Amino acid sequence: MAKQLKDAYGKYFKEMVALSHAPDKIDETNIYQEANPELTKYMDLMLDDNFLPESGLGNIENFKAFYDAVVKDGKKGLILMEHYTNLDLPAIIYLLKNRDEEWAKDFSKRIIDGTDTREISFTLTNRPSGGIIKEYILKNITGGLSAPPV
Repeated sequence: MAKQLKDAYGKYFKEMVALSHAPDKIDETNIYQEANPELTKYMDLMLDDNFLPESGLGNIENFKAFYDAVVKDGKKGLILMEHYTNLDLPAIIYLLKNRDEEWAKDFSKRIIDGTDTREISFTLTNRPSGGIIKEYILKNITGGLSAPPV
């Protein structure tokens, strides 16, 4: 039988909650939250324990093309991703930073630290507050451009 995350890592959850600076409720006034790098060691530990050695990202050439468009060509990047767990974004970052290529390591830092570079913004799209997220993106990232409803 598969182990439950709370059974395997419950001892870390209290520490992670203590390190968290996110508000209890996310709304249109606090939708933007800066990354908390102190939590990375916990996420990496859980992912390292659960990924197989051959785990990786499919279609890595698309990640590279996106990275090049932002870093080399000076374009802005926005990742809108449907997700299923709170480990999806940490998993992408983990898999990128553990590749042998320097561009992938740099890409992983730009996603998590987009607050400094404003080059690659990331949002998750299947949250109940999806409308708030889209509104925030349109006002603050795209400069107020309109978009068709999704």
